[in-house]
Amino acid sequence: MKFGEYAAMYLLSWGPALWDTIQKQGGLSTFEEVIENNQLHFVFPQTKQYTKEHKLECSKLQKRFNRQSENLRQMIPSIHRVRRLLANIPTYMIFDDHDVTDDWNLSRDWQENVLNSPLGKHVEANGLGAYWAFQGWGNSPNSFDHLFISRMKKYFSEFNFDSSTYHSWINGLRDFTSWHFVAPTKPKTIFLDTRTQRTFDDTPTPVKIGMDIDESVRSPQLISHEGWQLISETLIYAGWRSGECLTIVSPVPLYGVGLIESFLTSFVYPLRALGIPVHQAVDYEAWKYNGKGFSEFLEWIFKWNPSTCIIVSGDAHYASSVKSSIESVEGSRATIIQFTSSPMHNMSFTGIWGMLLKLTIWMNSIKRKNKNIVRYCDNAYNLRVKSSDTPCPSDCRWSETITYLSTDKGTLLQTDNNLGLYSISQEKIQNKLLHIKNFNRKKDLLFEPIQLEPLE
Repeated sequence: MKFGEYAAMYLLSWGPALWDTIQKQGGLSTFEEVIENNQLHFVFPQTKQYTKEHKLECSKLQKRFNRQSENLRQMIPSIHRVRRLLANIPTYMIFDDHDVTDDWNLSRDWQENVLNSPLGKHVEANGLGAYWAFQGWGNSPNSFDHLFISRMKKYFSEFNFDSSTYHSWINGLRDFTSWHFVAPTKPKTIFLDTRTQRTFDDTPTPVKIGMDIDESVRSPQLISHEGWQLISETLIYAGWRSGECLTIVSPVPLYGVGLIESFLTSFVYPLRALGIPVHQAVDYEAWKYNGKGFSEFLEWIFKWNPSTCIIVSGDAHYASSVKSSIESVEGSRATIIQFTSSPMHNMSFTGIWGMLLKLTIWMNSIKRKNKNIVRYCDNAYNLRVKSSDTPCPSDCRWSETITYLSTDKGTLLQTDNNLGLYSISQEKIQNKLLHIKNFNRKKDLLFEPIQLEPLE
């Protein structure tokens, strides 16, 4: 994708200007017009040999095209409201993979393949450049010095693959380490960059397939030790102090659904040893999948010592509220409250398999309702659930008690489209989910309120 295509996506999503131009030029093209103007690429070339395959593909594409065109026609009249909303409400954003490309920096191999590909690096830089122009600069203008902005402006005006300006631009974006930022909310909010600050373990992990034991690469640590140090420096420089309440935005939830994560860990992940790229199919990159990375997240929370730590997350295709009380082996304590809301318009639990998964989650939720889960991390950074009759090992790195909060409907998880909205006062935190269905407002779901010590 070119930089202009990334920019067009932002402009088409956030304002009516380009749509007004399209409407003046006759509006959206029909499928027949797209075919006639040779604007659609087919996997199967249009030759007699592939006539049957071509017709089948054409029929599928036409149905998809017409469905998406209808969605656009419903969206276009309301896009001016999106512009008004973004113009009147302070808005902070942090990228995830789809801001650049699906599975961005998913694994060491992915990262190295792109690094060794001139086209791959170019596309990645285009995505990052568009993110900077439309999101990053507005998040925290002071994070980008005169040299950074000058480099971007020169590239846009003097584009040339062979120029020093181009190499300075692409290397500057690739090596930039300050995409994270602090929003001046109360309490302050630190936004984590879990894509460009990753690190990958060199030590493989043993995987058992049937009677055979093989080795497979580990999932990434979503933020390296050096990345955490930069985040901590940014947080302190922004004026946050130990003992205050802190909000952390992590694109990936720190606490997911144990049933799903355990199933992936025990049954799906081992298939990587057979050469099956399951990590790409299921986005195997949660915090839990790398015990060392998960533990370092907790260690920094211990170091910062917030009165209460609120984590806001998405990218999970469900909504939940979780509370965890953690104690390190040295005796440090922390309270973490996590609110996950996802998706806003991306139904994943559909079809037969989706219904079965929802049923399984619902049954698992019943078991967890009104119950605490005690978990610990052993010396090898493996996360273990403590059995009821066995104490945590004396040499464990930390232990925690996890509680899943229920809604006023008695559910622990919500898989329908939702938008999370939490409010915080000196006395409590209240999280609720806003629902929209067929353009009509549904009743909001309220999670159990969490009582707080008075904020300073």
